[in-house]
Amino acid sequence: YTARYSEWHELAATGYQVMAEVDARLGDYDSAQQQQHRAVAIYSRIGGPNHPYVAIALTELATVYLERGLPTRALPLLQRALAIRDKALGPQHRDVARTLVDLATTLMQVGRPARAQELATRALRISERLDAPDAPEYATILALYARLQSNRGDSAAARDYYDRALAIRAKVFGPSHPLYAEAQSGLAFALAGVGDCGAALRLASLVEATGRDHLRLMLRSLPERQALNYAAARPRGLDLLLSLSDSLPEAVPLALDGLIRSRALVLDEIAARQSGGRVTNEGTDSRGALTAAQQRLANLMVRGPDKMSPAQYKAVMEAARRESEQAEQALASGSAEFRAERNRAQ
Repeated sequence: YTARYSEWHELAATGYQVMAEVDARLGDYDSAQQQQHRAVAIYSRIGGPNHPYVAIALTELATVYLERGLPTRALPLLQRALAIRDKALGPQHRDVARTLVDLATTLMQVGRPARAQELATRALRISERLDAPDAPEYATILALYARLQSNRGDSAAARDYYDRALAIRAKVFGPSHPLYAEAQSGLAFALAGVGDCGAALRLASLVEATGRDHLRLMLRSLPERQALNYAAARPRGLDLLLSLSDSLPEAVPLALDGLIRSRALVLDEIAARQSGGRVTNEGTDSRGALTAAQQRLANLMVRGPDKMSPAQYKAVMEAARRESEQAEQALASGSAEFRAERNRAQ
């Protein structure tokens, strides 16, 4: 683009944004940050500092800072993006609500819960006016609002908002998706907060099992840096299980089981990578098909629905999951080596 057009062409800015996204996924945050800065500069020069594309580039740059654990650097970028979108799109636009959610989440990380509550409330009101009751973004806002209520000590309100978020995510993603488990985790804490410790224990155990299943898939299918990032951020119920074990004797074996299985899963993967990878000299074609199917499923989970409708995304996810299961069965039927590997892991 720069050779055919110029360094300051809109297509060059788009190219820098795409490269930044790739760099961020590979864990090269320094390069991603530089690419996003270039995109911001180009869009600002072309359309002025308040152009909607500037807001997009600022939001992406803020995401890089957040992934690096630098919320204080992301905060002013999101504030500027919100000001641009408020002016360019109007205060009731869907993109304004999305920016409000990003900003509220960042404010929580920097210890400003009161301001986060204000922005989350505004995002919630915008989403309710949009009349999109099954939109994934609406579920995200409900879950954020529920988390804020939980942090304030209002566990009853948090429980209600988590219930609403779960109902949407069950329709859009299905009950085995990590985003569903993430809301379940919040609901488990809310249930514990209102004194329903038995239900909280059962739900936390389910969340931990679901999160561990997805972690196993991600460890197999993603580059090491991404896999470890997912291991740190995946849905988990172990913290609550450990907390409940102080008052519920039946929580103790569940907590120990979850701790051992989760730790062993990560250590086993590290050992496999350090030893040069898994065995591959038998059933090479079938193993390649399984790897491709697992990577497709993992990428769909990480990326989310994007521009697909809820029904389309759910169908694509189910098809990818079936493809992965069938590929695993095909490899297991023809490879004694793989069967031994799978049994050892189990």
